[in-house]
Amino acid sequence: MSLRIIGTKVRTFRLTYDPLLIQSFHRFLLFARDTNPFRRPMDPDIHWSEMFVHVSTFIVNGGQYDKIIWTENFNEGMADVLPIIKTSHAVSLEAIPRFNESDEHGPKSAHPVEYYFGDLLKYLVYEIFKLDLEVFKYDFKDRSNKMPIGESDLGEIHKKLGD
Repeated sequence: MSLRIIGTKVRTFRLTYDPLLIQSFHRFLLFARDTNPFRRPMDPDIHWSEMFVHVSTFIVNGGQYDKIIWTENFNEGMADVLPIIKTSHAVSLEAIPRFNESDEHGPKSAHPVEYYFGDLLKYLVYEIFKLDLEVFKYDFKDRSNKMPIGESDLGEIHKKLGD
């Protein structure tokens, strides 16, 4: 949202808080909370469905994970994986395209992530993604921290998600 002051000069100021953008995020979270568990009126989009749903499908069908890689540390995680797997072509981590936004690449967000999470929205995110936050060790208390606060415990993940 821009504010224009017209006088002898035209100047544009970038507002640091856009209530309409925050309100639309709030409506989206309510939609996700109210539709994800029931899969109605549609299945949740992969971008806002709980990650544990995808992970648990593999575990319930007899699979077992050896490593969890966070998208936030993709190159570091894959640097551990690539030496122990066979690939038909050489893989250059730097050449792999990134489609998610972050501070390092892509368009900048309109606001710092913590602007979106007042107490109510923080609660909605926790209500929707509680198991993801717990098993993948994301920091629920610090709204500005995008990084996990510890290593995921594979034993805990297999135990919690294997039922």
